[in-house]
Amino acid sequence: MIYGYYYDKIDTNNIDLIDYNIDKEYIYIDSEISRNNYSKLLETIKPNDVIIISSLSCLGNNFNEIIESWNQLVNEYGVIIKVLDKPILNEMINDTKISNILIDVIQQL
Repeated sequence: MIYGYYYDKIDTNNIDLIDYNIDKEYIYIDSEISRNNYSKLLETIKPNDVIIISSLSCLGNNFNEIIESWNQLVNEYGVIIKVLDKPILNEMINDTKISNILIDVIQQL
């Protein structure tokens, strides 16, 4: 299944995910006020599902939160993540081994 997740701190009306043939019922949207839909998404996803996010910032408010969420999604839930604003990442980081190596390198910076 393909899901979309969009988190926008300013305006939740600016959504690109519909352009990726994701049914509206599978798009989860949160704002700075609430991240309840992210929790609902976590309850819904299964291994090998795809989550398309608009930006890495959807996964957290700082670097550590983003890394923690990424690890949880890839390693615990077994999903594939596609990042709309960083398409070069899509080919590299959805392999668990490569993902873990990249995360380790980034954490050392």
